[in-house]
Amino acid sequence: MAAIMFPVTEENAVAIDNFNRTAGSPVRLSSIAVKQQRSRDQLQVLKAMFPEGEARFWGLMGKKHDPRLPIKEVEVGDCCYFVQRRGIVLGAVIAAVFHSREFADRLWPVYGPAGRPWEHVVALTSIRAFEDSCSAAEICERIIGHPKRRHFQGCERVEDKLDRFRDEFPVAPADAGWRSVVRKL
Repeated sequence: MAAIMFPVTEENAVAIDNFNRTAGSPVRLSSIAVKQQRSRDQLQVLKAMFPEGEARFWGLMGKKHDPRLPIKEVEVGDCCYFVQRRGIVLGAVIAAVFHSREFADRLWPVYGPAGRPWEHVVALTSIRAFEDSCSAAEICERIIGHPKRRHFQGCERVEDKLDRFRDEFPVAPADAGWRSVVRKL
């Protein structure tokens, strides 16, 4: 398991809107209309995983568009943190990872100025908001050990520092039973 850093750039209004709509707030699963059979099957599995009918999501581009964090490096059970310059604003555990351009299109219809599509969907659980986090620069310096870095430029996997993140920014571990369900995605 690792800590995955998802930067949410304050200057990018689309990124902030996407974060607020799908990670910062739950999405009603009944509001997601998909046509392809594979996407419908994925939605049914998510409904079983989230019986309350709501889930939170984040997306990643395909490796052609963003090679910094290949989707194969994002695993169920990883802790993830959404970080802005002011610091970590949200922590979660990754409950599912799957590829569905159609599903991603329903969650994030606008991709921003570059127009690059998100293709991979990450379902989140064990959500925790962090109000008074240290700054991104302090996280880079004190926790990760990179004193010259001031922010995160893209999604990043931080394996060797997970215990330090968990101590300072605790999120509950994912329910181990979800691993068997996730394989169906």
